[in-house]
Amino acid sequence: GDIVKRKNSFAAGIAKRIAAAGYGVFAMDYPGFGLSQGLHGYIPSFDKLVDGVIEHYAKVR
Repeated sequence: GDIVKRKNSFAAGIAKRIAAAGYGVFAMDYPGFGLSQGLHGYIPSFDKLVDGVIEHYAKVR
């Protein structure tokens, strides 16, 4: 809800400032957090979470 929107806005503001300083900024919306659907904080499969994180950040390299 509103808290998620404020957190996303805050994070986006920081990301923009870091990017403006010449750095690359990468983030992901972890399952159960941010804008993800379902119960907040619920992660149905930790293995899938880890695999998703590895896949996401492998693309960043």
